[in-house]
Amino acid sequence: MRLKVMRTTTTAQNPDVQLLTSELAALRGELARMESSVPPGAKAASGPGGIDIPIGKLPAAAVDYVRAAREVKFQETMLASMLRQYEVAKLDEAKEGPVLQQVDVAQPPDRKSKPSRALIVLGATLAALLLSSLFVIWRRYRALIREQDPVAAQAWDRLAAAWRLRRKA
Repeated sequence: MRLKVMRTTTTAQNPDVQLLTSELAALRGELARMESSVPPGAKAASGPGGIDIPIGKLPAAAVDYVRAAREVKFQETMLASMLRQYEVAKLDEAKEGPVLQQVDVAQPPDRKSKPSRALIVLGATLAALLLSSLFVIWRRYRALIREQDPVAAQAWDRLAAAWRLRRKA
């Protein structure tokens, strides 16, 4: 696992990668030696609980048991390591104190900020009065043109029709 992780982040010339590669080759050689049959007269087990019996001679269930036991031991070691790191992190967090600290309490302002509501209302009223006056003057101008010049009135009507958004059925 470490070799795979290191290969994703470093090159093959890295000394750590080369060391892990050589260790992996040695372990594979040892595994091949163990899987081969034991020569006659050789010692099968190295002591109580030792497994030097050739794996090729063990029943399939025994091989699965050895692999499962190795995986359980690995997982136990990883769990113990992670639990130690978790405890250290909890202690560090308890030492640091709160992450957010209230520096100043919010208070309402002494006086209101600009622009005042009265100015906004007065400005909107004046703008509405100006726009409505312009609309009335424009309508009156159109009415006067209709009365005095019917040809110009037709031109205005055609222009208005061209700008309409309605579709003809």
